[in-house]
Amino acid sequence: IHELHHQTACWLTKRYSHIAMPNFNFHKVARSKQLFSKTVRGIATLAQGKFGDILEHHAKKRKVLVGRGSEAYTSKTDPWTGEIKAIGSSRKVKYGDRIFRRDHIGALGVFLRALSDTTWTWKNPCSAIVE
Repeated sequence: IHELHHQTACWLTKRYSHIAMPNFNFHKVARSKQLFSKTVRGIATLAQGKFGDILEHHAKKRKVLVGRGSEAYTSKTDPWTGEIKAIGSSRKVKYGDRIFRRDHIGALGVFLRALSDTTWTWKNPCSAIVE
C-alpha cells in the first residue's frame, strides 16, 4: 500500500496543478454501526489519511496546490442552484433536464466547495478531483 500511495501521489502531482481532496475521518466511520467489521478493516488497509499526507508532501515538492474540504451534502446538493434534494440511494440523479451519476455530482460538489473555500489562481487548466 505504501508504494501504491507514493506512485499515485507522484502521478497526480505530475499530471495536475490543482488537486481537490475530501477530508476523511476514519475513526468516525469505524465507530459507525452501519458498516461490517470486514468493511472497516478494508478501509483501514487503504490508509486514506496517510495517502493525504503523502500527496501533500509530493505536492509541496512540485508546487501543486491541494485543497481539502468537507463532503457534506455534496451528492444531495444541486451544483447549479444549491438546493438540497432527497435522492435516497439512487445511483443517478436528475437536475433540470439532465441525468448525472451520483458520484459525478458528489465530485463536482467537492470541487466547487474547494474553489469557494480557497483562493486559487488558474494558470494551468489541469485539475483533478480525488475521491
